Amino acid sequence: MNDMLTQFMALGGIALFIATLVNVLKAFHVIQDGQAPTYSFVLNLGAFVIFSVVGWFKPGVEWAAIDSTLAAIANVAITIFKLATQVLISKLGHENVLKTVPVLGFSYSARAAAKKTKK
Repeated sequence: MNDMLTQFMALGGIALFIATLVNVLKAFHVIQDGQAPTYSFVLNLGAFVIFSVVGWFKPGVEWAAIDSTLAAIANVAITIFKLATQVLISKLGHENVLKTVPVLGFSYSARAAAKKTKK
């Protein structure tokens, strides 16, 4: 059992996948504030149970490949999440900050609306 725990702890891709999953679920309000440690614990425990059961019944499983795949999925999810956050921050920054700044807050639609009201 100790050897299996040591092997499982070496699978960083699974840990990254679980952490990413928990954070994405938090962002979509599936997991509420303060619940992340519990979800993380339960998901890691579940992953360890699966790892142990599969290891006992089918010892030749290539965990390194599974770990690598889950790490890649997590990295793609992180990249998409970062991109979405970047776009949202840019939009909010423009709407809440730059719109009021002369020259930097230029808007063609605001200019067209101002021309219509002058007529």
